[in-house]
Amino acid sequence: MLRPLFILLALVPGWGLPAQDAPASPTAGDRADVGVLEFSIRDEEGRAIPGRLTFLVDGRTGENLFPNADAAPKDLAVRQDLVYTLSGVGRITVPAGTYRVLASRGLEWSIAEADLEITIGSTSKFDAVLRPEIDTSGWVSADFHLHTLTYSGHGDANPSERVISIIGEGVEVAVATDHNHHTDYRPTITAIGAEGRMLPIVGNEISTPLGHFNAFPLDPGAPIFPPQINEGPALFRLIRSHNSGIGVRTVIQVNHPRWVGIDYFTEVGLDPVSGTTDSPRFSNGFDSIEVFNENAGWGYYEAGIDPIETGSSRHSVLEDWFNLLDLGLRFAAVGNSDSHTVRSNLAGYPRNFLRVDTDDVGELEIRSITEAVRQKNCFTTFGPFVELTVEGAPMGGFATARNGRVSLEIRVQAASWVDVDRVIVVVNGERVLEIPVPDQRERLRLDETREIALGGDAWLALLVEGDTPLAPVVPDTKRPILPLAVTNPVWIDADADGRWIPPARQAVRQLAEVAGDPAALLDTWSRASHTTRKRLLVAAEPHLPTAGLLALRGLADPHRRVRIAACRLVDRLDDPGLDPRLVQILVDSGSDPYLRRCALAAIADPDLRRLELLAWLDRDGPAALTEDAELFEADLPGDFVRTWRVVGYFDPSAAGETPPAPEASGDLDRRFEGRSGDLGWEERQTHRDGYLDLLGLDTDPVLAEHALAYAEVWLRSPIAGEVPFTLGTDDGCVLFVNGEPVVVDTGSHGATPPQHFGKFALQEGWNRALLRVENGRGGFGAYLRVLDDKVLTAPRP
Repeated sequence: MLRPLFILLALVPGWGLPAQDAPASPTAGDRADVGVLEFSIRDEEGRAIPGRLTFLVDGRTGENLFPNADAAPKDLAVRQDLVYTLSGVGRITVPAGTYRVLASRGLEWSIAEADLEITIGSTSKFDAVLRPEIDTSGWVSADFHLHTLTYSGHGDANPSERVISIIGEGVEVAVATDHNHHTDYRPTITAIGAEGRMLPIVGNEISTPLGHFNAFPLDPGAPIFPPQINEGPALFRLIRSHNSGIGVRTVIQVNHPRWVGIDYFTEVGLDPVSGTTDSPRFSNGFDSIEVFNENAGWGYYEAGIDPIETGSSRHSVLEDWFNLLDLGLRFAAVGNSDSHTVRSNLAGYPRNFLRVDTDDVGELEIRSITEAVRQKNCFTTFGPFVELTVEGAPMGGFATARNGRVSLEIRVQAASWVDVDRVIVVVNGERVLEIPVPDQRERLRLDETREIALGGDAWLALLVEGDTPLAPVVPDTKRPILPLAVTNPVWIDADADGRWIPPARQAVRQLAEVAGDPAALLDTWSRASHTTRKRLLVAAEPHLPTAGLLALRGLADPHRRVRIAACRLVDRLDDPGLDPRLVQILVDSGSDPYLRRCALAAIADPDLRRLELLAWLDRDGPAALTEDAELFEADLPGDFVRTWRVVGYFDPSAAGETPPAPEASGDLDRRFEGRSGDLGWEERQTHRDGYLDLLGLDTDPVLAEHALAYAEVWLRSPIAGEVPFTLGTDDGCVLFVNGEPVVVDTGSHGATPPQHFGKFALQEGWNRALLRVENGRGGFGAYLRVLDDKVLTAPRP
C-alpha cells in the first residue's frame, strides 16, 4: 500500500516558481478544456530538484493527458500521464478534472502526493518536498541498458527525453546502449544544461543473430562491431580488443539471455539445469548477466513454475546464473531497465548499486564503475537497498569459514513506499534460510547477524523480496512490478585450506567416493539437498554401476530440477526398463512443459515415444513443440510436403480481407485475371528441412515484399477421416483443404515447423490443399507436415 510522507498543497513563498502570468508549457496540446498546474519539486532545504509527476485518475494510471511531447524539450519529458522535469519547477497545462498527483525521484527518495482539482482557465498549485530515505553513502546507482528511438529505431525517447528521464529517476550513472550504435549522451547533456547531474558512459547493444550484448565504455568515434557475427569467441575477442580511448577495459554484458529470439543461452544450447554446453559458438568471456530485464524483471522467475507472468522467457536467468556459479565461473548479476520509452518502460527500474571510492557524481570516474562490476561489488534492485558481508568480506569478496561456519551481516534499507517481506540466503543455489522482515516502513528494515554452517566450499548470495507491487510509482504494465533485489556472491573457503572448489566439482568427487557402493550412495542421497542431488545426477556417467539406482531416485524426487536432471541421466542410460517411470512423469508434469520434454526425450522405446508425443500434441497443440522441436522431428509420423505447385506474387489487397470464395473454389486464374503476365504455376522442391522457400518467384525481388504467394499440393488418403498436421509460415497464411479454411493466421512472424498444430478432414482419395502466404519483409515461406504415414502427397492428383 502506498504510504505518502508529505501532502503539501500550499505554495511556499520565495521558492522561485515561474511568475503567475508566465506562459504555461502546453503539455496538454491544443485542447481548450485545460487549466494550469504550477508545480515545484524540492528537497528539505528548499532547493529545486529533478523529478517526476504522475497523474492518477480514479486511482489509476494510464490516462492520455499529455500528448504534446515538445512542450518544453530542454526541461520536460512528457508522456501520457507523467511529466519529468529537469529543473524541478514549472507551469504546465492539464485537462480539466480531478487527479491524485505523485511527485517522485526514484527509489532512494520519498514520494509526495496531493489531490488536485483542475478547472478550465484556472491555476492550481502543487509544491512537493522530497527527502532521501536511504543512506547510500559510498554507493552509486547505475542503469547499464538504455535506448533512444533516435539511434535504436524503436521506442519513443529522443536523447533529451532520455537524459531528463534518467536524471528524474535519480540514476547517477547511465550507459547508452542503442542497437549497433555507439551513443554518447554528453552533447545532449550540454545542450539541455544538465552537466554534473549524472555520469554518462558510451555503450552499444551489439545486436547479432547470436544474441544481444552490451559493451561499455566505448570510443564514440570508433566503427561499430559487425552485427552479423554469430560466434561468441570471435565477438568477445573483438570487443576486448576495442580501445575505449580513456584507458578503461570494456565490460561485456549478456542481455536478456533467455528472451526468445534474441537469447544467447538458447542459441548456444546452454543447459538450464547444468549450465553447460558443447557449442563452439559459446564463449564465457563476458563479465555480467542480466538477471532482471525491463520494469517487469524478466529473468527472475521460471516459466510454468512460478505463479507469475514470465514473458517470452522459458527458463530462469537467475537459475542459469546459479548454475554458472556452481561451475566456478564468476559473473556479476546485474539488472537494467532496457528502456526504449519515456513511460511504458521507465528508466532506472531495476538499477544497480555499485560500491565506489566516491559517490559524488562530479568526481566519479568510469574506471570505478567498470571495476565494481568486475569485482562483483554491486547488487541489482527494484527498491530494497542491500548490504552483505560474510566474515567481513563484501559482495564479490572471498571469506574463510571458522570450523565450517560463517557469520553473515545483513542490512536492508528501503524507501517508505517500498515493501520488503523477506531476505533469502542462497548457498550454492540452495535457498537455505528465509529471514522474515518486520512489516513496517521505517528506513532500516533489517539489520541482523546470522551464522550458518557449510558442508563445503560455497558461494553465498541474498535474494530480497516484497509482495506489494510498486504501483503507482512504477505503473503495472505486463505484470505487477514487485520490489526485488539480488546481491552478488561472496565466495567462501569452508575448510580453510586456501583453495576454493566449485560445487559442480565437489559433486564429481562425492559421486566418485560412493559410485560403486549402493548403500553409501543411498546414504549420501538421503542427506543431500535438492541442489546437491541435481549436481550428483549431472555428474553421473552411464557406465557407473549405480547410475540406474541414482536415476530411479532422481525420477521419484519431489523437486522438478532433480527430476529433470534424472531424465537427462536416463536419456544417456537408454534403458527401456525405465520408460514406465518416465511415462508417469508425463502424467504428473501438469503445466510444466520443459519437464515433459525432458521425460519424453528420455523414453527409450521409439514407438512409445511417438504415441506419447502425439498425445501431447493432441492435448497442448503447437505449444508442445515450441521449444526443441528438432528434438522430436524424428519421432513424428509422416513427413513434410516436399514438392509443391507455387505461384506468385500478388497484391494482398486483391485477395480481400477475408478468405475469398474464388480461392476456396480453386478458380485462381479468373480471380487474378487482371494481373500482368502469365499466372505461371511451377513445381518447387522444399529445402532438406522441409521449408518451402517462396522467394524468387518473380525476377524482381522487390515484388516479394508485402505480397501474396500460393502453394498447392494434393493429399491422397486411403480412408476418410481426420489427419493431424503441423504448419508454420512467414508471415500470415490461410490454409484451405478441399475449399474450407483450416488455418487463418494474420500475424507477422518467422516460420517454424510447429507454429500451428491441428487436424483437417480428408476424403478418401485425393484432396486439394491450397496455402496462401502473405509476406511482410525478409523471409517468405512455409512448412507443412502431414502427421500420417499413410497419406501420400503430390503436386498434382
